[in-house]
Amino acid sequence: MSVAADRRTRFDRAYYQRYYFDPHTAVASRSEMRARARLIAALVAHMGLPVRRILEAGCGTGMLRTELRRLLPRAHYVALESSEYLCRRYGYLHGRIEEYRARAPFDLLICYDVLQYLPGAAAERALANFGRLCRAGPGVLGAAWRATDALGPGDAGFTARVARAWGDRGPTE
Repeated sequence: MSVAADRRTRFDRAYYQRYYFDPHTAVASRSEMRARARLIAALVAHMGLPVRRILEAGCGTGMLRTELRRLLPRAHYVALESSEYLCRRYGYLHGRIEEYRARAPFDLLICYDVLQYLPGAAAERALANFGRLCRAGPGVLGAAWRATDALGPGDAGFTARVARAWGDRGPTE
């Protein structure tokens, strides 16, 4: 099976039902994601970053979307997702962060819980693409996985990368 076919299969309806929609096996809750959106909005306010355009790359089930739109009402929100299933279900823009191009730059790029699922070369391309997608002086918010973080049942295909190596050389595996 090709890598592309494997990704389509892995991030299908059954995957999201098990890890996002079933409250007994969900890996994130709506309240957790609302809190995360509040944190993002607080950080951009603290930084004094005027946010007119937001790109959420790998938006998943969209749990950040409603709260971000409420907290940053002047911003145009773009949801980019590689799962064909989620794009059909929610009407998201279908694409991959390592390939996506935009007509206008974004003030804020959110790519949460995505890069570790990409092969090394794709993750490097995605990181390089962040700079092309963001306005000068961008706000790029992310989280680094640490060796002490526990892997859950939804983490098949997870690639741990050393966060300190995500400098000029790109990610390491």
